[in-house]
Order: sequence, then C-alpha cells, then structure tokens
Amino acid sequence: MEEIGGTYFLDSFHAFNCVGDVSIIQAWLIPITYNEANFIKQNGWEEFEDMLVKVDPDLINFKRASIII
Repeated sequence: MEEIGGTYFLDSFHAFNCVGDVSIIQAWLIPITYNEANFIKQNGWEEFEDMLVKVDPDLINFKRASIII
C-alpha cells in the first residue's frame, strides 16, 4: 500500500485546519502492484505520482492493471 493525497479532490480538501495547532490531513492508501513497488524503490515516490497523474488509473479498482509495464 502507498499513501497519497486526495487525488480526486481539490488541493484545499487535503487538510482541515482546526482551532489551534491541530490539523486533519486526508490521505488515501492505495494498493500497488509488485512492479509499481519496484518502480517506487528505483525512481522514488514523486516520479510514480507523476505517472499516476499522467495515466489516471482507477485507484478505487482493486483489480486494476499495473501502470508499470
């Protein structure tokens, strides 16, 4: 699993600032494939996230194909 920001929502939705120093951060855990995990290890999370934006896979589909060939 990988943690990502709320990809389907506006940036303003990612955090809710409460009273004082308390903030609530929305994060998603998405299943990743073996190939995606290896890609992240080799190239870093930011490059993988760029690919997610480019390919725009259905992240709520647990049976989705890997975006890494």
